[in-house]
Amino acid sequence: MKTELDNLIWLMRLTQEGIDRLMQQSKLSQHSRSYSKIHKANCRTKKKYPDMSLYQEVIFLEHFFKGPWVVENVKPYYKPLITPQIIGRHSFWCNFDITFVADVARPKNFINEQNLKAKDMLMDWLGIHYEENIYYEGNHCPTQILRNCVHPDLGLDIFNEAKIQ
Repeated sequence: MKTELDNLIWLMRLTQEGIDRLMQQSKLSQHSRSYSKIHKANCRTKKKYPDMSLYQEVIFLEHFFKGPWVVENVKPYYKPLITPQIIGRHSFWCNFDITFVADVARPKNFINEQNLKAKDMLMDWLGIHYEENIYYEGNHCPTQILRNCVHPDLGLDIFNEAKIQ
């Protein structure tokens, strides 16, 4: 399993190897607004400090990565420590302007859909299909991983902007 330390080591290697552009999706669900709501509403849920390695990545890339870069995460439940560019429900930290990139319309109420029918609907919307259910961090919702995705069309638009830089 990849740790945040592995992630930072990987970024350092990429910087040294001369990679010319980078898009990083952080898996830090502890920053999401839904994480905050769930933990405020349920007194039995163990609260955790948010993992701040997201900001380590951004600071590292700001100072040491030569090409265009972008780090993505969901909008946090707190005021971000480093101001991101916002598109839809995603926060993007990058060293080029993407404020004019349009969001991709999401299916209605997709954030609350958590069954296998919703999984199929989200896979069709994203153009990503797989048979098994993918779970992470002890979550047993078949749609969680899909709800966290950046739509491929949005990712492509951002990647194309990085190519222009």
